[in-house]
Amino acid sequence: MKRSATPRKAAVRYLSAGLIAFSVFNRQEDYLEMKKLATAILAGVFFIVQGCAMANDIVGDIKKIRESNKDANIDISGIVKKYILVGTHKAAVENYLKEHKFSLNDQPIAPDRLQTLVAVYVERNMLTSVVFHDEIRVIVVFENGVVKTAGGRLIYRAL
Repeated sequence: MKRSATPRKAAVRYLSAGLIAFSVFNRQEDYLEMKKLATAILAGVFFIVQGCAMANDIVGDIKKIRESNKDANIDISGIVKKYILVGTHKAAVENYLKEHKFSLNDQPIAPDRLQTLVAVYVERNMLTSVVFHDEIRVIVVFENGVVKTAGGRLIYRAL
């Protein structure tokens, strides 16, 4: 019966293979080509990961909608519900929105004992920041300290 290799033996085996590969490419020209190839691979991975990270949050997903839809008032409730789930505690929602640079505005508690939180994120680009901006408005209704409903609008505003 063959024994499986221990992690230490596997590491030594991979290190040995790497040294053998390096000894094959020990000429200066080969080394420069390998360095260029490794740099290109790392740059490609960086751009792929950076693109994924930008779109993996509420603001990134909403910015993607703005790229394809130029309406002045867009319902973004589907995206908001993706990131703010029904049943989430109020403190967790507030922390998430603060992390994404939203300003939070608690509304007075309504007679039906529901509390509403309005969070606003203003997106300005360099060309139109003086006159126009996009406003992401997230409205979350809490009942007994947990999310009951969540929705939002993407609004193009003139100052």
